[in-house]
Amino acid sequence: MQFPLDILLPIAGAFIVLNRLPSCWARSITAPPSDSVTELASSDGLRLEAATVSMDHVQRRREVSCQTDFTDFNVLHMPCDVDLPNLSKYIETLPNQCICAYNTRFHSAEEYRTFKILQLESFFFGQYSERFKRFEMDPHQFDY
Repeated sequence: MQFPLDILLPIAGAFIVLNRLPSCWARSITAPPSDSVTELASSDGLRLEAATVSMDHVQRRREVSCQTDFTDFNVLHMPCDVDLPNLSKYIETLPNQCICAYNTRFHSAEEYRTFKILQLESFFFGQYSERFKRFEMDPHQFDY
């Protein structure tokens, strides 16, 4: 079923006009700004003096590096299945060194290299490799 053009064109024009209005994204009507920051007015006309407290923003250094030492041979070669597709869906279920390598893989060339080593080892020694090896070694019938 197709809409007639005499109905469709005014609807499309109305949508275009409504999209151009600056108030179309407004969620609520805000109160007009007052001159005094410390004076508060309620809806019943009661005026109160607000407490002025200076708030200091405490800047903390964002911790983006891993706490795991990937220079240790045993930690680097622990099993990680990071070669499977859609890794972002189940990254929380992997061990901590895998999560850390996944989260910091684009921070430096060394961390990208570490992630790629984990990905390569999971390809050669991970679940896919075991499944393929089992399929080749275990007796099975071919369907022709």
